[in-house]
Amino acid sequence: MEAVALKGGYIRKRVAFLKVIVSAITIGSGGSAGREGPIAQTGSAIGSTLAQIFKLEPSDAKLLVVCGLSAGIAGAFNAPLGGALFGMEVLLRGIGLFNAMPVIIASVIGAAVASTFLGQKPAFNAEGLTSWSPPELVFYAILGLIFGIISVLWIKSFYAIEGVFERLKVSSTYKPVLGGLATGFLIMLLPEHGIMGVGYEGVNKALAGELFLALLLILGILKMIATSCTVGSGGSGGIFAPSLYIGAMLGAAMGLLFDLAFPSIVDQPLTYALAGMAVLFAGAAQAPINVIIMIPEMSNDFALIPPIMISSSISFFVAWLFLRGSSIYTIKLHRRGIILRMGRPFILDLIKVEEVMTKKVITISPDMPAPILELFFEEHHHTGYPVVEKGQLVGIVTIRDLQKLPHSIRNKVKIIEIASKDIIVAYPDETVHSVLDKMHEKT
Repeated sequence: MEAVALKGGYIRKRVAFLKVIVSAITIGSGGSAGREGPIAQTGSAIGSTLAQIFKLEPSDAKLLVVCGLSAGIAGAFNAPLGGALFGMEVLLRGIGLFNAMPVIIASVIGAAVASTFLGQKPAFNAEGLTSWSPPELVFYAILGLIFGIISVLWIKSFYAIEGVFERLKVSSTYKPVLGGLATGFLIMLLPEHGIMGVGYEGVNKALAGELFLALLLILGILKMIATSCTVGSGGSGGIFAPSLYIGAMLGAAMGLLFDLAFPSIVDQPLTYALAGMAVLFAGAAQAPINVIIMIPEMSNDFALIPPIMISSSISFFVAWLFLRGSSIYTIKLHRRGIILRMGRPFILDLIKVEEVMTKKVITISPDMPAPILELFFEEHHHTGYPVVEKGQLVGIVTIRDLQKLPHSIRNKVKIIEIASKDIIVAYPDETVHSVLDKMHEKT
């Protein structure tokens, strides 16, 4: 995301090689993490490397980065359309027709190549689990509301545990070791239910109805903690697969609760496990369109799209109320001073006030007669001036303030009498977008 937003698509060539090795060690040794993050970064690095070899323009390099990411995701999950939407929604934060075509082609090729070696079977066995009735849409709406809050809690807990590891006064070399030990202790509690590694075997157990209600809740919480310890301590892996696991466990639990309360309405309670996968990620990643298609693709059954549309949209909006455009992917960048927001243009988030502000400031004395202000507006063409007394800012006067003043009394009025004293201040290290927000709130 940083490479696309700020670096013209440039990613170091060694990333592709190192990411594969380190992620294989982390996940293969039992670390709780997903393979989609490493595959996405590897595909992105390959796309960036090709752009560097052929000396492409930054716009084309960015597009190749997205193509590489989407092809990797599509191949990993046998989901070409989902992979394409993942790249366009999460990385580009928007879907443009011109950019969509090469991304779609790359995703289809990625899925085709992967299926040649890995087969075309779906990631999850969801046979018989995609039936639903219209009255259940109310339950799916409730699921979206609850999971929107859970997705925020998932993000907060992830970064809280990562913060604990960051504050540890030990070498960063040893932090993944401590994270691995913590994850290992958690795995010892329930070693056979998918907390270890990617976790899809646990998801399939939930979909098969092999797990009871209390165990589903425990597994969802333990996966949150284990993934936070693995990745938050410096282990290499993604959070997409763990999000699907957590969503499946908690979604299945919700489905069983709905079935207990309304057995005559709920057709198949374990269907909510599939929906939960989509709904949790829709809120956490602020990417609802991607999962509406990707989860049915991964289960090879598109009958569940309508209820997933309802619940994912609600989860997205509920999480947005708390996150305000941030996501589980962008908060990491935000902590480093790179502010990228999901679902809206972010150019103004990348520009600091110090880059656009006027440094040679013309100030006004509070005792200056109001008519002289007209000459300032005509000569300097600014729409407002700070009012300064003895080096201290005491107010601001704008052309609007002068226009409100009747001509008959202008000669009798001083600037301090019409200046606004309720001042909103901007600082050089703020973004232009944050200043626009302030201005909007004031008007």
